[in-house]
Parts: sequence; structure tokens; C-alpha cells
Amino acid sequence: MELGSYATNKLRQTPIVEFYPWERPPATPKRESKPASQKRDPLRLARYYQSLLDSVKFESRAALARHLGVSRARVTQVFNRLMVNAISQEVSRRLYAANNLAGSR
Repeated sequence: MELGSYATNKLRQTPIVEFYPWERPPATPKRESKPASQKRDPLRLARYYQSLLDSVKFESRAALARHLGVSRARVTQVFNRLMVNAISQEVSRRLYAANNLAGSR
């Protein structure tokens, strides 16, 4: 009896069947691991877009979108993150203030 392996490398390609003696399988090259990618921070991106828009270079979101190579809708979505973040901070600030007033009575 022989030891073997079965592998397909790509879609629609004929499978590769290899048989080798029972002694020791050939050494397979190890794949290089990809470096850990940085986590994307949506608020950081939104602040970057805002800083670009605040600079005198771009007069509108449409001009900013053309410069970045994205759609105007994408720029608006990114700016909405800033708005939602500001609203959530205001709500949490008000809740904190209400809890402090209720707790001090």
C-alpha cells in the first residue's frame, strides 16, 4: 500500500494526485504568514475626511470624493459616523448628568 495526497490548486483545474513511498513524504514548503493588518478605525477615517474638507483645498464633499476616488455617497456615509458619534456622546453626557442629579437627592 502506498501513501498519497490529493490536491487542487485552482478552480476548474484538474486535480493533482501524487503517490510517494511509505517511508517519508516529501517536505512541503511552508506558506509565509501574512503580517497582521491594522484594525480600521471608522472615526479616524471620518476625522481625516473632515480635516481634508476643512482645509481650503476642497470646496465641497463632491470635490473631496473626486480627490479620494470614492463616491459622494461614501463620503456622506463616513461623515454620518461623525454625526452619530457626536449624538451618542451628547446622549451619554445627558444621561450621566441626570443620574448624578438623581443620585444626589
